[in-house]
Amino acid sequence: MFLSLFKKECTQVFKSLIYWLFITCLALFFFTQMGKISFASKPVKGQEGGYGWKQSTEKSDIMEGTLGMLARDYDQDSFTTAPVGFTKHITLDASEKEKIARILETCTGLSISEIQDRYQEYVKENTVKLANGASMMAADNFKLPAKKGMSYKEFEKEMGKVSRILGPGSSYTKDRIKDNGMVEKTYEDALAEYEDLMEKDGFTGGYARMFCDYMGIILGILPVFVTATRVLRDKRSGIRELIFVRKASSFSIVCSRYLALCVTMFLPVLILSFYPLAECIGYAAGKDLALDYTAFFQYSFGWLLPSILIVTALSMLITEWTETAAAVLVQIVWWFFSIFSGQNAMRGGAYGFNLIPRHNTELNYTGFQADFSTLVWNRLFYTLLAVVLVVATVLIYEAKRKGRFGNGKISCNRKRNHTVSFDLAGTH
Repeated sequence: MFLSLFKKECTQVFKSLIYWLFITCLALFFFTQMGKISFASKPVKGQEGGYGWKQSTEKSDIMEGTLGMLARDYDQDSFTTAPVGFTKHITLDASEKEKIARILETCTGLSISEIQDRYQEYVKENTVKLANGASMMAADNFKLPAKKGMSYKEFEKEMGKVSRILGPGSSYTKDRIKDNGMVEKTYEDALAEYEDLMEKDGFTGGYARMFCDYMGIILGILPVFVTATRVLRDKRSGIRELIFVRKASSFSIVCSRYLALCVTMFLPVLILSFYPLAECIGYAAGKDLALDYTAFFQYSFGWLLPSILIVTALSMLITEWTETAAAVLVQIVWWFFSIFSGQNAMRGGAYGFNLIPRHNTELNYTGFQADFSTLVWNRLFYTLLAVVLVVATVLIYEAKRKGRFGNGKISCNRKRNHTVSFDLAGTH
């Protein structure tokens, strides 16, 4: 019975226009956002333009980076916040800006005019002329050392004052300042990352993580549309009552549908993973590289499948409970906050329990390994939560079959509902 229902549900999904729109959006997002892989090259000593940046946990680096950022914002008279995800640029009034100036002076031991002179000198040294006559900043990592003897605790207290002036969502909160300690990579740093990619990561591992980073974004939202459409289809077609009186158990009906939705939506993800895998194989041809041919499949199952499972389960629960498309709104809100809360973790190694873990680079194998256990617990948590939500959906479905719910609300006339079911059974 279960296998038969599963096959029928798969057929219904494949016949759905929304499903094919899902595949189209998935493919378009992949090819426009990730597209053709730009493979990492081995760093060269004395490389022009340097080797990029890395996040430091040293308190002195955090203080320098944060104060440099604050000095830049003060000079440009534009302070950036993101209270609800959207970037917001704030211009302070004279009294508020004066308070920021006093904080800068307290933390650096310099006058505000000396601080501005230093920043303008930095801008002058790092501005380059473009071919069209315009100019641009070649680097925007101005650093300003804290005054001698200032403790990190005192520094946090002063940055707390800045946060209160700017409001929620600034880069100067106790948690956010930890992300400001960016330092330049050395040749040794860059070489170690490259060697990790080639040796410890089996080359494909880094690009598989980057594939999951991009696909995780879109899979955090698209499944809700396919799921809500499929669940609501029975109501629109007027066959819910007929389904309610079938001999199949509520468990079989709900779980076969859930499994069909997850399988059919995960299938195109696996198919798309062949494209970057083929690119990696082509690039490695003739080179002495030990490729991990299974990396894209392993990462897809472990990283992306839990996202499909939880989004689909939550969508089924809300849609079955309310018999409306409310799940779409709920998922958009969750997706929205997940995307913006992961902005500061795009280099990987700080996965937390976000719905959408970020690792937007083929490098940083060290960070991946260091926070691997957290990532595993993250994915297990959402998988188990999906199971709980599916069980809850089964219970709601069963209650409706017994006439305890009507149109998503508790029914006041259970006797009439049972009578309807009896008549339908007799005419079916």
